[in-house]
Amino acid sequence: MNTGIHTRYRATQCEPFSWRGTIALLASLVLGTNAASAGVEYIYDFESGSFPLNCQGDCPTVTTEISRSGKYGMKSVTPAGGGKKRTEAVTKGNAKFMEFDRQLIDKLKNYTEFWNITSRLMLLLNQKGKVRDTQEMENFKTIIDNTLLNNEENALSYETRYLYFQIYSAYYFGTGDYKKSYDFIRKHLELIEDHSEVFKEEPNKYFSALSNIIYLCTQLQKYNEIPRYLGKLKSISTSNIKMNEDLAIKLFSSTYSAELALYMQTGEFEKAIVLVDVINEGLKKYEGKISKIRESYFRFTIAQVYFATGDFSQAIKWINQLLNDQDIDDSQDIHCMARIFNLIIHLEAGNDELVSYTIRSTQRYLDKRNRIYKFESVFLLFVNKLLKSTDANERKESFKALRKELVVISKDPFEKSAFEYFDFVSWVEGKYLAVPFREMVKNKMKQKSLKAIEG
Repeated sequence: MNTGIHTRYRATQCEPFSWRGTIALLASLVLGTNAASAGVEYIYDFESGSFPLNCQGDCPTVTTEISRSGKYGMKSVTPAGGGKKRTEAVTKGNAKFMEFDRQLIDKLKNYTEFWNITSRLMLLLNQKGKVRDTQEMENFKTIIDNTLLNNEENALSYETRYLYFQIYSAYYFGTGDYKKSYDFIRKHLELIEDHSEVFKEEPNKYFSALSNIIYLCTQLQKYNEIPRYLGKLKSISTSNIKMNEDLAIKLFSSTYSAELALYMQTGEFEKAIVLVDVINEGLKKYEGKISKIRESYFRFTIAQVYFATGDFSQAIKWINQLLNDQDIDDSQDIHCMARIFNLIIHLEAGNDELVSYTIRSTQRYLDKRNRIYKFESVFLLFVNKLLKSTDANERKESFKALRKELVVISKDPFEKSAFEYFDFVSWVEGKYLAVPFREMVKNKMKQKSLKAIEG
């Protein structure tokens, strides 16, 4: 069932260090050293007059062309009589020097290499979403197949370890291995909390890690862990972290989507209904500021809430808001699944004529889409067959046959992401058992709880 949070891995924007301003940042950002206590022997900032850096060891060479540029330059100098090399800053007749720590350069290079891997992976994940065929899997493996990633020790600073954990948690998320993704996101979160003083200046990193682990806990049915992480997420607004509108919007969307999804997953539909008005007010308040993908998941999940409670007119209203939004890219999986769910709503509502029209429209849409999979094909064939049958027993057998196919498909690693959007199997089982969908979900939750108690 769709968690309502995202099917895309939430990642903060990472930027590689540029040489302009890099040296001044390295002591405090990469090494975690307080610039004021860096033991600087010589200070010279080319821009602002402040250039704190603990300098020692070897240093780079900068060409005389750069030195003659009129702004500033640096060159490697070996003092007369031997001793440590130093880097000399040259600016229009004035020269001051500083010794340069080769480790800083190594850590800068290390961070940049990890950042390049991260950016390639996140670009692929955001463009394509989760893996749904062998070629997409190969694209992910090509990125992750880097000797740097063989060992955590290759990450030379905690900022780089942050990227290391992010890379692996995102990779396993994209390839559908939620257990391994969860293991890495936990390490990711622990690293952030262990260095809270550094990361409090970048709250989006903490926010993203919490959002991701809540999503994974939902998918892995670790329901007992969700309140703890959700509590941490909510506490961000009252902590010493600097708040702004962007973070407020993210907190609204992530906390409410997480709660809504949790209630849907556990069959607590009455609690989910209570959240709808609050969410609707938030969507109006932040209209134009919440991403369209996020809005789509809210609409999809709210449609499911009304569907589960038997209010099909409201379910149709919310799913149509998603399908009719021209700003939503219809190549997204969420749009495809919304079309499938729209068929289910109309089937339940007894709108057979609308189902006939909708299935033709959906088939045309899928034919144009370059990402049609077995799940969509099997489901449309089933609906077409169902519409041609008027015998109750025959329709019941059709649902039983569909259930068998869906169970097989749900185990396919390239197909299983479709089942995160809606509990299709429970709905199908409920149809031939004559049990309402909401009761099927509640009964399954009770069975899971009983198994957990029995161990």
